[in-house]
Amino acid sequence: MAPPRTWSPVITASKWDTAWRSLAASAKKRYGSEVVDGVDTPRLSNGDAITLVRAWTQQTGEGGFPLWYQFAAAAYGWDPDVDRHGGMAFDAINTTEKHRASMFDIELARELWSFVAKAAHDLDDGTNTNARLELEDNAFADPVFQAKVRAALRGDGAMRSQWKVPVGCKDPKTGKATGPKLKCRDGFELEPVQGSGGLLYVCRNKQTGETEQPGIGCEGETITVDDPITAIKKIIGKELFEIALILGVIWLATRDE
Repeated sequence: MAPPRTWSPVITASKWDTAWRSLAASAKKRYGSEVVDGVDTPRLSNGDAITLVRAWTQQTGEGGFPLWYQFAAAAYGWDPDVDRHGGMAFDAINTTEKHRASMFDIELARELWSFVAKAAHDLDDGTNTNARLELEDNAFADPVFQAKVRAALRGDGAMRSQWKVPVGCKDPKTGKATGPKLKCRDGFELEPVQGSGGLLYVCRNKQTGETEQPGIGCEGETITVDDPITAIKKIIGKELFEIALILGVIWLATRDE
C-alpha cells in the first residue's frame, strides 16, 4: 500500500504566498515541526523535499532558484567527500525507497522553506500571478530529474575552483568579517516601515514615492567558499540566510493584505 500523500497533486491559489502557506501547513500536519533558530520549521521527508524543489523550480526556472540542486542533492543523500573517502563517483546519490521515506535534515529544511517563501514573494511581485503548483508524488524516483541533479554535480566537480558561494562580507575599513547589508539601487533610500508583525524595510524613491524590496550585498569584498553544497551546512545561521529569511518568511507573514 502506497504511503499517504503530503500534498494534493495540484495546488491552486489566488496568490503564491497562499500556496506556500498551504504547503507548509500540510507538511506540518503530517510530520510535525521543530523550532530551528527561532523559526517553527515544518519537517519534510527526503521525497517531499525533492517534490518541493522540483515544483517550485518549474515555476521560477533554475536561474530563479540557483540553490535548487544543492537542496536536491542533500535530499538524495549526496556526500561531497564520498568520492575521496569512499571511492565512489562524484555524482553518486541515494535513490532507494528507504532513503526517500527518511527525514530531510531539519536545518536544511528551514533554509529550503525560506527560499520557497522568497520565491513565492518574487512570483507575487512579478507577472506570474496565477498560482498553480504541480506536486508529483513520485518526483524523487524520476530518472530525468535525477539525471539533472547528477549533471549539476558533475559540473560542480569540474568547476569547483571557479564557482564560489558568498558566505559573508569583509568590512572595507577594518577588514573583519561581517554580514551583508540591505541595499537599495540608485534613486531609492532604505526606509523602516512598521508592519503588523514588526519592523520591516523597504526601498523608497523620495521623488515618486515608489517602493520596492531591498537587495542584499556587501559594502566591501565578498567572502566566498569553493564547495557550494558543503557551504549550505557551513552558512546555516549566518546573516546572509537570516536576511533572506527576514525578507521571505517574516515579510510574507506580516504584510497587511
